[in-house]
Amino acid sequence: MKQYRTAEQVKKFDIFKIVTFGILVLLLLLAYAFLRSGENPPAVAQTTTEPTVAAAPATSEPVEATSQPAPATAAAEPAATVEPTATEEATTPTEVTAPTLDPLAEVTAGEVTLTGTGEPGSEVEIVVDGQVVGKTTVGSDGKWSFAADLPDPGEYQVGVQSVDVDGKTLAASEAVALTVTASVETSVAAATGTAAESAATTEATATEEGAAPLEVTAPTLDQPGEVTAGEVTLTGTGEPGSDVEIVVDGKVIGKTTVGRDGTWSFAADLPDAGEHEVSVQSVDADGKVLAASEAVALTVTAAPAAVATEEAAAPAATAEATTTTESTPSTEAAAPTLDQPGQVTAGEVTLTGTGEPGSDVEIVVDGQVVGKTTVGRDGTWSLVADLSRAGDYKISIQSVGADGSALAASEEMSVEVAAAQESEAAAPEEEGGQAYIVQADDWLSKLALKFYSDMTKYPAIVEATNAKAQEDSTFTVITNPDLIEIGQKLWIPAEAP
Repeated sequence: MKQYRTAEQVKKFDIFKIVTFGILVLLLLLAYAFLRSGENPPAVAQTTTEPTVAAAPATSEPVEATSQPAPATAAAEPAATVEPTATEEATTPTEVTAPTLDPLAEVTAGEVTLTGTGEPGSEVEIVVDGQVVGKTTVGSDGKWSFAADLPDPGEYQVGVQSVDVDGKTLAASEAVALTVTASVETSVAAATGTAAESAATTEATATEEGAAPLEVTAPTLDQPGEVTAGEVTLTGTGEPGSDVEIVVDGKVIGKTTVGRDGTWSFAADLPDAGEHEVSVQSVDADGKVLAASEAVALTVTAAPAAVATEEAAAPAATAEATTTTESTPSTEAAAPTLDQPGQVTAGEVTLTGTGEPGSDVEIVVDGQVVGKTTVGRDGTWSLVADLSRAGDYKISIQSVGADGSALAASEEMSVEVAAAQESEAAAPEEEGGQAYIVQADDWLSKLALKFYSDMTKYPAIVEATNAKAQEDSTFTVITNPDLIEIGQKLWIPAEAP
């Protein structure tokens, strides 16, 4: 039996089909937009979910009612047209200006400050040889700076790149070639391998850009001559204020500082007699060797006490019978000696002499004790006495016991002290120079530094003095520049080549 729907039923059925079809189309469009959008959410165009339905006249044929999908198609067309436009607007890239790196001159290994420009507030990464070494922010003035650590000398390729908050590179500059040179300490350390053999100076690279090479002058060691085993005073010259190490037979035995006058001294303990190789080397605050002198041969003889012991050892077996009877004289203390100081100037005068090693000696001037010192292991002593008045003095030396009692004394010696203004010839005897009387603690390089401001010009004093000695007997020929005596008369030329 055939069933007929009413017009109202047909209309409701048509509306149901249209709505269902529209929902399916909308779901397909949303799925398409979701799959197509990678990073940015799709812009969904306004879509009419309820299609406009025109009132249709009732029909008795249900087939005609089911063949009208036009409203759903009309609703789908606007969404398909708008969706590509929204996606295109969301993914349009923003143009980013690449940061710049200022030109770089030759720099020294270590911390190097790099600078450049960029978008204010943007983040830039510094890239060295393809590796990111750091990141900084561009200032409000459009400039940036970064302290990069480049510890090794050589060639580097340096560039900068701007990045976003996720660290993705937005734009990059071209790589710039940068030459990094070795620092002072690195250059000097490399040179010390051969400095001890031949170099008097070592060239080091300056730590500031564009600075000239820095010359490190090797310290010098005065020729000490033949000395006695024990405490030996070594002297020399160097850069004022620098530290120098004393090296004996390849081992560092001590360190001292060069004085403001460019001289240094050090009491070295050399207890063993024999031949030694002695040199000095300047060092920096970290103890690194900067420059070294050539090694000097030093002959050390046995101390007098040691010689006496060796000589006494042989007849010891035959002296047993007389030991008791001779024991009393052996306790007699030998009197110390006082060296003749020669002509000296009023003021501080260094007195020297010999005595029993380890014993205490007092200096007596005009019957008054003016000082006390201890005889060194090498059997010698020295003391600075204040002889501020010009005139004749009677000076002697006496050994004392632990209780301060005098054990033995030397004979008095007459010493003439000249007034201070008479110690040196203030006015030149000739136009070409002036005479000079050697004082305590004087040596030729020290005098060259004093008169010429260059300690290496001491040969001019030697040549001038030897020339004067040929015509004036008050001058003494200098045969060994490392040995001059207190009271010796020198000629200081007005100019030194």
